[in-house]
Amino acid sequence: KNTAAYISLLITFLLWGSIYVASSYATGVLSPAVVACGRYIAGTAVLWIMACGKLKTPIDKADIKYFILIAVLGYYLTITFNTIGIKLSGASVSSVINSMMPVGISIAAAAMLKERITAVNIGCIAAAIAGTVIVMGGGSEANVLGVAFMLGGLVAWSIATIYIKKLSQKYPSEMIGAYAMAMSLVIHLPVAAMDIARNGIQLQTGAVLAVLYMGIFTTGVAQYLWGKSLA
Repeated sequence: KNTAAYISLLITFLLWGSIYVASSYATGVLSPAVVACGRYIAGTAVLWIMACGKLKTPIDKADIKYFILIAVLGYYLTITFNTIGIKLSGASVSSVINSMMPVGISIAAAAMLKERITAVNIGCIAAAIAGTVIVMGGGSEANVLGVAFMLGGLVAWSIATIYIKKLSQKYPSEMIGAYAMAMSLVIHLPVAAMDIARNGIQLQTGAVLAVLYMGIFTTGVAQYLWGKSLA
């Protein structure tokens, strides 16, 4: 089981690693709100197909709030903040900041789940922070606002991951992702619609393909594997 989880994590991080270039390209043509919405429409459709047969488990009323929190924090704020951050700071700087994700998750798990942080965990956290500081301090001209958005996304995703882990003890991981991502569209769709109404939209084949790639692979498939690794 651990081997399968590690393989799922490896593939997930490889897919997420490709987000930065694809998102940077897409936001060069489309607004962050439209990119985020398009990505999650495609990702939700893929995840619902992959979760087919796992959606019949009834949800306890007490757990609905956790699904909503995952939708808002993990699938709306995280993706929106990251998309804006990548647009402002560029793919390379954004990827460096996001490499601190394990640090955020470890801290959130210790604070929210009372998980014990081992010496190995501390060493990995220290190495991640040191590496990020070295790279960021090496003459990078990162946009400060972009970095702030990326850090905001990191915090939001770290907290959402704890709730995903909590619910995965009770519900299939595919079901958690499918329902939470669908809930996030309640925010994504009107925000994107208002953006288009205000600023218009210019569609280009390359940008559309980049959004579809992010939606299908870095969102739908990646979220399926991420949920599996946490179960």
